Amino acid sequence: MPGMPAWIMAPAALWAFATWGVRVLRGVNDALGQTVKSEKIRTVAGLLACAALLVLHLGGVLSMPVLFIHQLVYLFGMMLAFKIIVLEAFRPGRENGSGAGLARRPSLKLSLEQKRAYAGEFAKYSFPLFLQLVAVTLALMADRWLLQVFEGNVEQGYFSISQKVGMGCFLCISAMTPLLTRELAVAHGKNDHAEMGRLFTRFAPMLYAIAVYFSAFACLEARALVNIFGGGQ
Repeated sequence: MPGMPAWIMAPAALWAFATWGVRVLRGVNDALGQTVKSEKIRTVAGLLACAALLVLHLGGVLSMPVLFIHQLVYLFGMMLAFKIIVLEAFRPGRENGSGAGLARRPSLKLSLEQKRAYAGEFAKYSFPLFLQLVAVTLALMADRWLLQVFEGNVEQGYFSISQKVGMGCFLCISAMTPLLTRELAVAHGKNDHAEMGRLFTRFAPMLYAIAVYFSAFACLEARALVNIFGGGQ
């Protein structure tokens, strides 16, 4: 990208790793039935990060290096908090996600045969996801590249604003989806297809209606939203 300093690559890569780590540990907490704790921490951390960002902006010290430091402190802080929740779940005498007590902390050492079995299962499970990820990544890069080549940075800004507004319409849904996913996973683990159907039939239309409500509002108030987030220009 023209005009971007070379040093940006290292903190950007670290930011990508931290974002991935937060998602993995959040998924582990969901699997252990610790969703409520992790979501509370995520909410508090998000509010604190937002307040810190506002202070940096009002103080006139918000620059690209400062923003990267802010983001990395926020992400690694959440990773640490999520890891503490995981360790708490495996403390002897505590209950895991299935409601069963844990007599002792499980050993994480694997034999060579176990490592091979896990590696084979992981490769078999992940390969279709890897192909999908490659295709999606190339498509997103092509979108941005074509927009930059044919329209320039101003249109990139318009596209980013509209994209953020669209993401805002799904804010409530993205917070509720892990809860629904966990309940579906629990029902699937019990081979209870009727419960899975009931959960999906009950909550999918509701989540869809919430998304439609905010999306319709954004469409009708597009001019006001552009003026608020993008300015009079």
